[in-house]
Amino acid sequence: MIDKLDKGKAEKFAEYLLEPYDGGMQDARRVNLDKVWFKTFAYPPSIRMMAMAGEEPVEVVLKVPGILCSKMLPPLKRLPSANTSKHNMLKLKQYVKVTGYGEANFNDASSHILKLLATFQRHVAPAEVHDFRTIPFEGHPCLESHARYFSDRDTVPHERNESFLPGVDPYNVLRNIQPDCFIHAEDNRVEYCLQQTGENGVKRIIPCDPGTFQTGDIVEMLFSFVAVPVKDRKHKVLLSLRGLTLLNSELRKEAQASMNEGSQPIIAVETAPKRRRLYLHQDDRMRTAPGGVSITTGRLGTEDVTPEDQDLENGRKDHGKQDTCRIKFDQVNISATTM
Repeated sequence: MIDKLDKGKAEKFAEYLLEPYDGGMQDARRVNLDKVWFKTFAYPPSIRMMAMAGEEPVEVVLKVPGILCSKMLPPLKRLPSANTSKHNMLKLKQYVKVTGYGEANFNDASSHILKLLATFQRHVAPAEVHDFRTIPFEGHPCLESHARYFSDRDTVPHERNESFLPGVDPYNVLRNIQPDCFIHAEDNRVEYCLQQTGENGVKRIIPCDPGTFQTGDIVEMLFSFVAVPVKDRKHKVLLSLRGLTLLNSELRKEAQASMNEGSQPIIAVETAPKRRRLYLHQDDRMRTAPGGVSITTGRLGTEDVTPEDQDLENGRKDHGKQDTCRIKFDQVNISATTM
């Protein structure tokens, strides 16, 4: 759906990348590195990027628009694995991957995140940080973000179990497998929203069903910059998913319509040819004559019936003690009478 970006559609996508940002979230391309810092937390064990919001320090939430090229989103209709061990349940996550398809502003956002990583490495020492890597999509830079559905209760002792947001677990798959040692905490909550534009041009954000999102949609990915401790006293940097907003789905729908118009019509395929019966019919009975020659008894094919055959058949019906048989062998018709 997303490999038919013509110039006009690419310019349409670029409009979202150039729009000014407002609210409490910060544009990933325009973060002022002089006004953010990294702070270590005991619960949950992590290092997070912070900034001042008025007189109070808060965790920084970054956002960047892009084209959704891969996803693993709720709701879950069934468990992806029959293995419901605690280790497997803890790995269940909400995941998205976005790209700019080579658009310069998206590439700038990716570059800026690498600068944030360099700042973080200076905070904890480069040798203690794993390399931050993202797998390209069709050769284009990408950003990946995810959030687990559950947190270990012991890692967040000051938080309580939260309810799932509407549309995340409508089939109660997650609630039914959730053990007491896991909770759905603040780090596990992802807001799924839709941007609407009113007649007066005013844009507003409303909640939406996570199933609304499709690959090829223009979205806005919201995430926080988090480093978690791993083995050997090192840290792994994650883009922790906080929200996903649908900005525009027209690009995807137009590409899908274009692909459907160019597709070949569906040709009906017959599973088997019609076949004529040769000599035997459903009510025929197979018998074996002396010497191993197979013979058929019962009604004869109409194309084989002669007046003599008919007389024999009638005689069989009338007398009942005799069974007139027809033997076909080497294209020679033989009449035989058996008792």
